[in-house]
Amino acid sequence: MEESKMHNPGKAVLFGEGTLSIDEHTDLDWVSSQVLMTRSRRRSRVKSRLSRLSRMSHVAIATTCLTTNPTWMEDNWESIKSISLRNIFLPGTHDAGAYQLAYSPFEPNRFQKYVYAQDESIMEQLIHGARYLDFRIGRYPSAFWLNHDIARVHILEYVLEDVKLFLNKTKEIVVIDVHAFPVVTCTTTTSTTTTTTTTSSTTTSTTTTTTTTTTTLIICIKSFALAGFKNRPDSHAELIQYFRTKMGDHLLAFMGYDTTMQQIMDTGKRLIIAYNDAGIVAKNTMFLWYPISQKWGDVKSVADLYKYLESIMHGRHPRSTMWSAMAEMTPDAWGVIVDKYKGLRTMADLSNHNVTEWFYDEWGGQANIVAVDFIRSTGIVSTAIKWNKAKTAMVPTRSRRTTIFRSLKR
Repeated sequence: MEESKMHNPGKAVLFGEGTLSIDEHTDLDWVSSQVLMTRSRRRSRVKSRLSRLSRMSHVAIATTCLTTNPTWMEDNWESIKSISLRNIFLPGTHDAGAYQLAYSPFEPNRFQKYVYAQDESIMEQLIHGARYLDFRIGRYPSAFWLNHDIARVHILEYVLEDVKLFLNKTKEIVVIDVHAFPVVTCTTTTSTTTTTTTTSSTTTSTTTTTTTTTTTLIICIKSFALAGFKNRPDSHAELIQYFRTKMGDHLLAFMGYDTTMQQIMDTGKRLIIAYNDAGIVAKNTMFLWYPISQKWGDVKSVADLYKYLESIMHGRHPRSTMWSAMAEMTPDAWGVIVDKYKGLRTMADLSNHNVTEWFYDEWGGQANIVAVDFIRSTGIVSTAIKWNKAKTAMVPTRSRRTTIFRSLKR
């Protein structure tokens, strides 16, 4: 395989078979979340080489970026089985369906930079350790699609096949949050303008010229929430039936968000689909769960992201449902037009390591769901695992949380 072009002074090379070759006499300087990855099962050997390189070159190397957690719930079952859905810490992916598979570095165009929020397929996100998937589903004449804003990205059918295969091969519990139904409604307006020009000469002849101009204007209005689905109420029924047809064997009936992991496991069904319309859920509780509350700050800087997350972590949380801290920055429309932020990946590079640290701190003891962009450039999965193992012994006092936090830091 051709040597990767990522920022890599150490000339680490990723081969098709998953083996890793490293020039051990050169320092590495990784500065991007587009990190070195390997598909090899021989992770311990890779870690050993990186550890040896770290000692020789006196640089820190984040080996956790090479790990996956496909069965972290099963592996830690004794620690988490008594935790309820409202109290579990689930790592998740924001705009999970807006992914671009980029195993080798590439130069994204303007469209890609602000559309793709993940660089792993749904299967890979689940294998990495995500257990909460944020879906935005658009209804199109040919099929249901996963969207990011108004941009359709992947056909829902193929994504659900990934989820089904993962559930069939593991004993993990997965939450899908069907949170938005973005659509684009376009209308076409045509106007015709006729101009008549008469030219007279000095002779008896007269010349008349008629010019007709037709202007077609296409106006597209962006709509969120249930717009589009409201205009076609049958779309919701079709989508729910689609979920039943594709995922029926795995769909868990609504049991309430105080349900524990063990109670879920005892049903034999491990897929929760939360649907962001309580009225529709009320008629379909055998297949759908009531909406999950997303806490989204719509912020543009790391400092503002911290302020927003701090406010919600110390605020009141819903008692009847799960809630998700949407731990990512969001560009504004003008910033996208002028490429002010250099893309979602660049924004994630600035915030993801901070998000990991914030939730490794005491925030982790209060977190329910934390959804991020480009999940593999964070340590949110390992952070969630550590806090879930600690939560079993936790009591709701600040001193106890501090004790647990200190034990995690050791």
